[in-house]
Parts: sequence; structure tokens; C-alpha cells
Amino acid sequence: IYYDPMIAKLITYGQDRIQAVDGMLEALNGFRIDGIRHNIDFLAAIMQHERFREGALTTAFIDEEYPEGFDGAPQNVEQLQTLAAVATDMHMFELHRSASISGAIAGETSMPAADFCVQIGETVFTVSKTDEGVMVDGTPHEIVTEWVPGHLFYTGAVNGIPVSFAVDKALEGYVLTANGAELEVCIRSAKAQELVQYMPEKDDGGSDKALVCPMPGVVVSLAVSEGDEAKAGQPLAVVEAMKMENILRAEKDVTISKILVAPGDALAVDDVMIEFD
Repeated sequence: IYYDPMIAKLITYGQDRIQAVDGMLEALNGFRIDGIRHNIDFLAAIMQHERFREGALTTAFIDEEYPEGFDGAPQNVEQLQTLAAVATDMHMFELHRSASISGAIAGETSMPAADFCVQIGETVFTVSKTDEGVMVDGTPHEIVTEWVPGHLFYTGAVNGIPVSFAVDKALEGYVLTANGAELEVCIRSAKAQELVQYMPEKDDGGSDKALVCPMPGVVVSLAVSEGDEAKAGQPLAVVEAMKMENILRAEKDVTISKILVAPGDALAVDDVMIEFD
């Protein structure tokens, strides 16, 4: 309990520091670990940090460079365009495969319009698939890949530059992870993108301001007190449900404002247990 749990030790080398660091980034982009927490994205972001690449380090590096914590490596416009092109290429592949399904009524299979909108965060691109590749806001992206649906990694090259992304399906597109960032890439028709502004924001159950009980159960214990500061992943409480003890953890760094339950209390789904500042 006195040491960080280590999943693996990764070592890269090269003729100089930069070559070794670049090799480390490439290797990190090739890892995929599901089901448990890990720091792959954080390490990949550090490999791209200019101060780290220069070797200008002290033991205060993380506190100085990430005072508010880590929320993914920043992405420039070119990187976002590459993500949009890759997601469009995957999307069109899946549409073509669906349109050619066996047993379809003759003349009833059709492809949607070639133009789409791709949204990554607050950035929206207009994209289309052509014989030359994928056009992103009018800029061509030549893509070479052997990806097929079901592969956990999208590997290949975009405009001659090697790329590798871990791939997960999302409701409106994909979640692509590489270079220290996990980003949801939404692919919509132009009309659907126009209507997005009218969609209500999904309520996350108040997790930013409160800990709610995820299931009917009984409070076994509390791991924090009012005024405490809890780090992301730190246990906050234990709830017994269906003869199992469930540890409820902080989803991000929080300060405990008010505790509304005590051991032995019976709770229903979505009962507020702890409020955060």
C-alpha cells in the first residue's frame, strides 16, 4: 500500500534523448489497457511536453506544469483534422459494408449523402470521402490503412505520416485515443449537426457536485469527513447491496462540503450521500 501499483515497465532507447522519447511515445500509443485505471495518456502527453523533451526537469515538474490536474494533451488543428479524416474513413467503410449486406431488397440499399459534419469538442469540420481520400474543410487527406470494423487499433498513414489510434465505438461515432488524448469524434449529417444546438445536455447525475447512491443499499462506512480533500479515485463510502460491498470513489479531485448519510442508513437509487464544493 506504500507504493504505486505497476502494470509494466516500458524502456525505449535511441541515439539521443529525442529519439528515445519519440520511441517512447510511439510505444505508448501501441498500448491498450481496458478495465482498470492507468496513466498511459498522461505519460504520452509528457513525452510531447517541450520542457520534458529538453530535459529541464525537477521534482516539481508535475505540480508546475499541471497545477489543475491532467485532462488530456492539447491538440492542434492539424491533429484534429487527422482525427476527423480517420473517423470519416472508418464511418464510410462501415456504411459501405452495411449497404452491401446480403439479402437486401433489390434497389433498396443506398448510401447517404457524401458530406458529413464531424465534431470534436467544440470544433466542427465539414468532411467528405472522395477518390483522392477524405476532404476535411477542403483539405485533402490521403489515407492508407488495413483497418476493418472490430479492430481495436486503427493503424496506417495519413498524408504519409504514420498514425495509430485505439478505437472504441461511440453513440454517434468513435472514441479515438493517441498522443495523450482520448477524444470523442461525432459524425453527423449536416442537418443533424444543425439541430445539435437544440439538444438538452445529458445530466450526469450530479457527480460534479454530489455523490449519489447508484443502487438501493445500506451505508457500511464513510471514508471521508466534512472539509476533507479527496483525490480522483479515492474511496468516499462503502454501500452494501445484494450482499456485496461496493466502494464508491471520487470521479475527480473534490472537497467534501457536507455528508448527508451515516453508517446503517438505507438508501434508494440516486439518494444524495455527499455534497462537494
